[in-house]
Amino acid sequence: MTQIVFEWVHWYNNERLHSALEHQTPEEYEQTYYDLLIGSLPDDAANKQAA
Repeated sequence: MTQIVFEWVHWYNNERLHSALEHQTPEEYEQTYYDLLIGSLPDDAANKQAA
């Protein structure tokens, strides 16, 4: 029974789509928030290494 509760809490906190969060998961929304806050680079630019 406890395992089922933990799985539900994980789904609720990390995987569910939420209309108040622009239909993103809470995890995606939080990442987007921090990316905008610190101005992270797009994936292509962030993964390139200096010559």
